[in-house]
Amino acid sequence: MKAIKTKLGVLVACSCLLLPNAVSAATASATATDKAKDLPTYSNAVAQTKVNGISVPGIYIVTKDSRVALVPGGIGLVVVHKDIKLPAGSLYLSEIK
Repeated sequence: MKAIKTKLGVLVACSCLLLPNAVSAATASATATDKAKDLPTYSNAVAQTKVNGISVPGIYIVTKDSRVALVPGGIGLVVVHKDIKLPAGSLYLSEIK
């Protein structure tokens, strides 16, 4: 009988310690959807850099000698220095007007 009283006493003591946490964890005014509305959302997850009027995906350091090049073969748009030799089939893009 003493073992049952000890186990019951420990259970009650632990419950008393957990009860305040359970009560304050969820309030009636704050639901999960309300908390989700407060989170920032990003409409464009890909960073873009504007070079000579052309938006290029990615973050680049742009100087006055930077040019946008279209490199075929799965590479796409990149920002390069104007003196770099491009692979065959590549071309520089100029400002779209």
